[in-house]
Amino acid sequence: MVQDLARARALLDREDAEVAIARVALDRAVRALPETEQLDRALASRDQHQAAVGILDDLVRKAAVEGFRATGDKHPCPGVGIREVSVSSYDVNRAKSYAIEHIPNALELKPKKFVEVAKALGLDWVTFEKVPEATISQDLSEYLDVEPGDTQGRG
Repeated sequence: MVQDLARARALLDREDAEVAIARVALDRAVRALPETEQLDRALASRDQHQAAVGILDDLVRKAAVEGFRATGDKHPCPGVGIREVSVSSYDVNRAKSYAIEHIPNALELKPKKFVEVAKALGLDWVTFEKVPEATISQDLSEYLDVEPGDTQGRG
């Protein structure tokens, strides 16, 4: 039985080596295709644009929140809105102690459950405040043909 295992392992090792050789050959063949270079360029360009979109998205969100804080305007421009979300803050150790005594089913530290109970009971040591959060429409296509300074978009 041990010999069978040894033979099976040796066979598997040979097959692993053959697979590795075939993979190297396939990779060389794929790298030689002109489409591979085109794909590499397209992926690099996409990565750059994806990074730029992320940066611009953050900048728009920050500007929208700053604008809201300054003016209270929840619709700073078409496609961008502000919604206020409730953010809680409390001492975690105090919350655990309270949970042990009053709401043991919150002990798995389910923050959502604790916040729900704290809000319902009006615990004075848990604070809730409205925090502005920017939202951006998924469809901003109307801005693709906009000249700098034009806020109306197409049409």
